[in-house]
Amino acid sequence: MAIKAAIWTHGHGVEPDRSGAWLNTIRPGWGAQFKTGGGSHWFHFHFSAPVILDGQRLKLTKAFVMFDAQNNATIKALHIYDGPTRIFSADNLSLAGRHSEGLDNQNTWVINPPIEMKFGLGYSVQVQFAGGGQNIPEILFTSAGADFS
Repeated sequence: MAIKAAIWTHGHGVEPDRSGAWLNTIRPGWGAQFKTGGGSHWFHFHFSAPVILDGQRLKLTKAFVMFDAQNNATIKALHIYDGPTRIFSADNLSLAGRHSEGLDNQNTWVINPPIEMKFGLGYSVQVQFAGGGQNIPEILFTSAGADFS
């Protein structure tokens, strides 16, 4: 299936579901880094993406989240929304390590069958931070993207 559009957003744009003193947020030039001593937290990417291109509705075919999860931080779920409707979910994940510099099977999801977009694209990523020890769990998001047919 040919790619009709590829849309990406930089990691600077990711936002935590909740914020506060318990969450250390750093936004270096290459993304957004979050550190906390424990718990499960959601992070959200929004996209400025067309839903119609050349008179045809786009269909989501692939999703990408570029990340580095270190020191007992683990991605547990990816939920994809079209406006208010969850159109895809990958749950019970256990993704960790460095996946911010190239596409691989830990940061890429194939959407099959492709899903026609109607209102607007958003990703929600659940991260589990396992506290304890000297190293504070951390996640770095550098970008997220989508391919459309």
